[in-house]
Amino acid sequence: MSFINQYLTNKEKQAFAEAKIADPRWNLPKYCLIPYKWTVDRERNIALVNCGIADRECYEIKTFAFLNTNLEKKQILSFQMLNSYLNQTEEEILKKKYNVNLILNWKVIKIVNPKNLNIFSSYEEFVKLLLEALSVYGVNGNPELISNVKVFIELDKF
Repeated sequence: MSFINQYLTNKEKQAFAEAKIADPRWNLPKYCLIPYKWTVDRERNIALVNCGIADRECYEIKTFAFLNTNLEKKQILSFQMLNSYLNQTEEEILKKKYNVNLILNWKVIKIVNPKNLNIFSSYEEFVKLLLEALSVYGVNGNPELISNVKVFIELDKF
C-alpha cells in the first residue's frame, strides 16, 4: 500500500483526543493536535499531517508532522517547511520533463525534535517517505483532489 489522502473517521478523531498528542507548534501541553485529514500509509503505520502555521508573522512557514498511526505510542516527528517557488520558465520546463500539472519545491528548514527520528530507521528513510507523502499530499492534502505533482525537497543541514 502507499500514501493516500483521507479524512479521519470519528473513531480516529476520538483516538487523537484520547492520546492527547501535543501540537508541535506550541510548547504548551494544553494544545493538542486535532487533525481532520491526513496523508496516511496504513500498511506502514505512518501519516503526514499539516499542523498549520505557528507564527502569523511568518505565515509561509508550515509545520508538518509524521505520526505513528498507533497513536497511543505518541511517536511524532515534527518539522517546519517553506514552499519555495520556481520562476515560470523553469516550472514549465520541469512540468514537461516530468509530465505533471504541478511542481512543488519544499524546503525543510527545521526538524523540531530530531531525537524523535526513531519513527524512521534512518534520516534517508525520512527524506524518502517525505517525498512520497508530499507527492500524494499535493497542494493541500484534500482527499477529493487527485494531483499530478512532482515534488522536490531542499534540506538545510541538521
